[in-house]
Amino acid sequence: MSYLERLPWMLLYQALLPMLGYLAIGIPFILLERKFPAHRVDYRRRLAADLGNCAIVFVNGIGISIVVFDGVINRLELWRRFDFTLAIPLWLSLPLVAVGIDFTLYWLHRALHSKLLWPIHRWHHAPTEIYWLSGIRASFVQNTLYVLVSLTWAIALHVPQQLFGLGGLGAALNNDFMHANWRLRLPWLERVVVTPRVHLLHHRKTQTETFNYGAFFSLWDHWFGTWSNPDTAEPVKEFGIDETVNPVRIVVGV
Repeated sequence: MSYLERLPWMLLYQALLPMLGYLAIGIPFILLERKFPAHRVDYRRRLAADLGNCAIVFVNGIGISIVVFDGVINRLELWRRFDFTLAIPLWLSLPLVAVGIDFTLYWLHRALHSKLLWPIHRWHHAPTEIYWLSGIRASFVQNTLYVLVSLTWAIALHVPQQLFGLGGLGAALNNDFMHANWRLRLPWLERVVVTPRVHLLHHRKTQTETFNYGAFFSLWDHWFGTWSNPDTAEPVKEFGIDETVNPVRIVVGV
């Protein structure tokens, strides 16, 4: 099958499917947020803007899909460079990939909060109200870095390409969950998994030091000294960033 024949399916499955995950559970998320809110959110004011942000990220995802999935993986045949891992069965490679991606994203996330790389990440922290859809913001550069991290692990351990879209969908739904405006207190779960209450602390506007970088597992924060306990942390009063940035630059990530 030629590139042009593969393109519509590739974009639908590998780019649009994960992105649509952000919207797929929007209605139940809103209902739960209205019933168990952690803080007040003006949904009428925010939703229109964030749906526009979704459109921007969708376009980013399509561009990344064309460049990375077809241009890098298929044309360069990167699968062939990791023949030494072919003996690992799929039932083992899938959890190894999941943990490997999450571990790498923890360190990448920490790096993005450095002075040098902050421009790549600041759009994600720009929202002044945090709820399930606010986490959609990821600059083109950040999106590309996250995709490359995920693909590197998936390629290295020979995850079937047919599963890439489902993996992206799972990541999108996890992103919805961790940014949800839920009054959910589960201390036993928070020692292992990033919950909305844990991630909320990461988005506070005024802080001398940033905490809770985990994407799914909170174990990395516990083990590497970046954990902030929601039970003892100072209550979050404001979200957002203390910067005014050109809209094009903040969306691109430069």
